[in-house]
Amino acid sequence: SPAHLHQDAVNTLCFGEKRWALWPPSVSWVSTVPAAELFGNLSTAPGGALLCTQHPGDVVYVPEGWGHAVLNVMDSAAAAIEFHP
Repeated sequence: SPAHLHQDAVNTLCFGEKRWALWPPSVSWVSTVPAAELFGNLSTAPGGALLCTQHPGDVVYVPEGWGHAVLNVMDSAAAAIEFHP
């Protein structure tokens, strides 16, 4: 998914592999640039991203307001929950 942000959320990966790029609220941004293109040019993204790779069984927590982009490295299935007050 392209760079975006929302409420607190968790993402549990059932199978596959995902790459994540995350930005704190002070430098979060929204984009329509496809994730594959964004991950190829992270040096041009504002505010140096935190990067991680998610493997099956891993849970990623994204705090409210944190910008993030996600790239499925291979066929993947995940369960995601976004929390609304």
